Amino acid sequence: KIKEFQKAISKFLKSPAKDSSNVTTAVLAAYAQLGVYDDQVRTLAANDKAPLEVQYQALNTIRHICDDFIDDANQVKIRTDLQSLLLKILQNKSNKNAVRVWAFEALFTSFIYNPEEDDSTLGDNLEKALSEILDQPLNQVNGFIWSALKYSV
Repeated sequence: KIKEFQKAISKFLKSPAKDSSNVTTAVLAAYAQLGVYDDQVRTLAANDKAPLEVQYQALNTIRHICDDFIDDANQVKIRTDLQSLLLKILQNKSNKNAVRVWAFEALFTSFIYNPEEDDSTLGDNLEKALSEILDQPLNQVNGFIWSALKYSV
């Protein structure tokens, strides 16, 4: 039933009109609540010209992916692709601080960062990226990351 519902509402993400960001955010919010994902979410998350609320909902959908709704054959490909995208968003200083923080939060979810199931180089790449970010002068992004890492132990 969930996959049928996703199929029915996904048409609103395929070609969102400029004035339809309310519909787009509502569909993305539904995706996040259900834990479903498709490539349209990735496209919207990667679009740095999208309205802030669309970027938030796309990244929030990625944060809430439930691997029960992802084909086993595609999980590693999707995970690796999203890891790369989220790292790129996090490292891009031209992105709004909020978007970079949301990308950081999405990186530390069980579907995206699962070192026990994944042999990718995400851990090394993430450590390098975070070191570079934390070495920058204090700002909202590295302040948030520092606090999150310090108090997550």
